[in-house]
Amino acid sequence: MIPLRQKHTRHVPDTTLPLINIVLLLVLAFMIAGVIETPLPAEFEPVQANSETGSSSETAPLSLVITQTGEVLIDSEQVKVSDLHELFKMSSEQEMHLSIKADSRAPAADVIGVLAKAEDAGIKKAVVMTIGADK
Repeated sequence: MIPLRQKHTRHVPDTTLPLINIVLLLVLAFMIAGVIETPLPAEFEPVQANSETGSSSETAPLSLVITQTGEVLIDSEQVKVSDLHELFKMSSEQEMHLSIKADSRAPAADVIGVLAKAEDAGIKKAVVMTIGADK
């Protein structure tokens, strides 16, 4: 006697594989896009502020870093303080503003000197980036 119906084992496709592929592609995309800014020097301690007011700007700032020894870095490259006036002059012609990330151990005279050079070159907006003080 032959059965009327034969048992067929249906292959059920695994639905988790496409999901795993999408997640891995997203992880890869975030790893590639993860570094947006140039990294700060090692052992960098930013200045802390008690004020919670911020600044917003429409143009991209000229960003520089002042290390604890007073060195001025732009895009992780050291710049001579004597060359800053010409650099600031070009930035003021493009109506850019200045963003300074100063190490909390940097000499205040160096930070003020950079701000004075920026003002002499005609830069209208200058911001010293800080982090909020722990309360």
